[in-house]
Amino acid sequence: MNFFPLAFIVHVLEEELQQALRKLKTGRSGDSKGLVAEMLKNGGKQLAALLLRLFNDIVKPNAETPTIETPMFY
Repeated sequence: MNFFPLAFIVHVLEEELQQALRKLKTGRSGDSKGLVAEMLKNGGKQLAALLLRLFNDIVKPNAETPTIETPMFY
């Protein structure tokens, strides 16, 4: 696996997100909040669009960290 500092990532493409979602292994236990890979893989276009926005906001230079006062999603 290649890991690059976020400064080198300019933009996450939709195809990159779809490829990553396809690679998620299913049938595993969820995280501490109950999120499982199946939810992400089967979330549809709406969830994919939100994830893409989230990831691109994270890698954006000088991105403001969302807080309760500045929510990421409206």
